[in-house]
Amino acid sequence: MLPQQASDNKKYYLLAAVSAAMSIIFSVMSAPFIRVLATTKSKIFWLVGLVFVSSLFLLKMNLVAIYVGAVWMTLGLYSELEKKGITWKKSGALSVLAGVLFGVISFLAITKWSVDHELYKQVIDPLMVSLKQVLPDENFETKAMMLFMPGLLASALISSLAVSLVFEAQIFKAFHIKRERLASGLKWLEFRLPDMFIWFSLFSFLFAVIETPFQFLQVIAINFTVISIVSFFFQGISVFEFATRIFRFGRVTKLLLYLLIITWALPVVTILGFADYWVDFRRHMRKKIKVA
Repeated sequence: MLPQQASDNKKYYLLAAVSAAMSIIFSVMSAPFIRVLATTKSKIFWLVGLVFVSSLFLLKMNLVAIYVGAVWMTLGLYSELEKKGITWKKSGALSVLAGVLFGVISFLAITKWSVDHELYKQVIDPLMVSLKQVLPDENFETKAMMLFMPGLLASALISSLAVSLVFEAQIFKAFHIKRERLASGLKWLEFRLPDMFIWFSLFSFLFAVIETPFQFLQVIAINFTVISIVSFFFQGISVFEFATRIFRFGRVTKLLLYLLIITWALPVVTILGFADYWVDFRRHMRKKIKVA
């Protein structure tokens, strides 16, 4: 083996190890590491994912294994579809769907539909505590709560995918890995949800708040509403990041503004992303720059 090739292999093995460790310790922030590994070394990526997730299941760390496996599936499939030239819109939808299916099937296989299984409590109890703080007079049933878990899982996977795309450039640079540009790849600063998604979201908002004879319709609507809120948030972040670059905000100013978003302005950024469909803030900002 040539010295350069051996050095490159060590680099990718280190990236694989960091990806696995980060996925347990820092959850969503592991996504850029996993993304870069999936993009550059597909075979190593899938092998590490299989061994790592299987080991977690064997160690009875079932909830962690399901989440990590779903993230690994989502980011891996997205990269594979991207390499085949499939647009980010289709790649994103299919990869998130694959991740959700992995999570749901794994969960049902372990629990065998028994609500008395410990895994149900691990998933539902933290959610119950949060909901009780917001709606103390409401009674929530475990089975009813589980109907909305696919939407929450999909939102977590969308967040992982978005974070991976935002920060992948820094990971490529940190590991001194050449970044290959793909025509089908998403340009983060131009991220804009499809028109069809907007209208599905509006109908979901409607059916989530009104009573209908079809309970399954409201369940689907609430799940999609959760997904929509997270998606609009990331479109809002894209608009915000575009503005900081157009108007050349300093690093300290950007950091303070992002801290403000995380601690207080999450709803504001979500509304910004939703309004961007009609207003198209980036187009107006480009016009102002040209005029100036």
